[in-house]
Amino acid sequence: MKTLVAYFSASGQTAKLAKTLADVTGGDLFEIAPETAYTGAFAPCKHFAQQNLGGGGIHFHRAF
Repeated sequence: MKTLVAYFSASGQTAKLAKTLADVTGGDLFEIAPETAYTGAFAPCKHFAQQNLGGGGIHFHRAF
């Protein structure tokens, strides 16, 4: 059976991991890309996730 490693990577981190997985498994690598590239509006979301992942998981905060 052939392995397919399909991935989406906005920052490049997932792309690195996906390439490693494809190399190790001998699988094909397929990038899932948006038709329109993300704008700078993605940066605040990414920053929030990176800060909250350091504590062992994402912490959700109520906005109201």
